Amino acid sequence: MNSKYTEEQLIGGIRKGDVEVLKYVYQLCYPSVQKFVVSNSGSVDEAKEVFQTAISHFYVTVFQTDFTIKCPVKTFVYSIARKIWHKKMGEKRKDINFARHTEEYIEMTDVFTAMEKRNKLCSTIEDSLKILGEPGRTIVTDYFYKNVPVQEIANKMNYTSVEQASEKVHKFIEKLKSIAIK
Repeated sequence: MNSKYTEEQLIGGIRKGDVEVLKYVYQLCYPSVQKFVVSNSGSVDEAKEVFQTAISHFYVTVFQTDFTIKCPVKTFVYSIARKIWHKKMGEKRKDINFARHTEEYIEMTDVFTAMEKRNKLCSTIEDSLKILGEPGRTIVTDYFYKNVPVQEIANKMNYTSVEQASEKVHKFIEKLKSIAIK
């Protein structure tokens, strides 16, 4: 496939939410990931799952402020998918020493470690929010993840004042921290 975008245009397009660029990245990267997974004891469905996970990690990585790409996007996505498939194969106790590669790849140890840490943190927060319960979960989610102003939280939760809502926000944040630390 001839590249109709430079690597910088691909990254810029993804950051701007350009659907055409994202479609192009899918078309560019998926065939090599599928070929790799299927050539290494996987199915087409497993290849799709690995690719979706790799694209998700790539997408999150692109939005990191310090991210600069040092290889082609195709190589980067393939390398993430390769690492994900190796991990899955290890979990299945299958030999990964003889994985067949048809594409250039880079070791993704740093990126993959960062992704695993981010996934673990998200999981911890998710579990902690479940333990926190209502109305704490709603208040913290609205405040941090949905950027709802405290005034709106006060109205939504029927608090008598913004100060009361602010106190509740801080109380539930502290409670969430103590749950997460345990």
